[in-house]
Amino acid sequence: MFMGHYGVSFAGKSAHKALPLWFCFMAVQWLDFWWGGLVIAGVEKFRAGPDGLDFYYMPYSHSFPGALALSVLLGLIAAAFWGPRRRTFLIVAALAFSHWLADLVVHLPDLPLYGDSYKFGFALWKYPTISLPLEIGMLWAGAIVYAHFFKARSTLRAAWLWAFVALLTFEHLNVSFGWFGPIFAEPKAIAALSLSIWLIATALAGLVGLTRNPRTT
Repeated sequence: MFMGHYGVSFAGKSAHKALPLWFCFMAVQWLDFWWGGLVIAGVEKFRAGPDGLDFYYMPYSHSFPGALALSVLLGLIAAAFWGPRRRTFLIVAALAFSHWLADLVVHLPDLPLYGDSYKFGFALWKYPTISLPLEIGMLWAGAIVYAHFFKARSTLRAAWLWAFVALLTFEHLNVSFGWFGPIFAEPKAIAALSLSIWLIATALAGLVGLTRNPRTT
């Protein structure tokens, strides 16, 4: 899954108003941040070819126990900064682990149960007429929930959220259809580009978060 993860970010922020929106955006891509770094380091591997991306070796960032451990780690980090600690831990860990669950729905069988063995994936990516509306729908549904709980500080600033979501939608379509630039490249370059996109999305989420306040009624 790609931009669909961010729908969960908006919902997570709505459930825990003390958490910054940028942190929620980072949390749902936490496993992929590790994945990108491990690919660049040569630890985890994937192939890019005419049939798409083959994530054939990611036993640390996307195995079931690896995902659990990384989710717990981020939950503990968040609990040290935002309270109440137990609730913060549970919500942030759930945000992080939601990435693995969402990937399970769309990925080919490449998510290991442990190590590099017993790989799972329901392969919804093979059916883009289903997976594409699902991901975009998740993104917009999360944004609508967020807008329900957080009011824009001004009429002008209300547009920032929807412009941001539209930008994320455009980028998802760009990646899906390869509108700009080559779709396939050297794996480490793809990982570096992906990390850049996720960092930019996280930073922009931080700016969007500054434009809204929690609704009091």
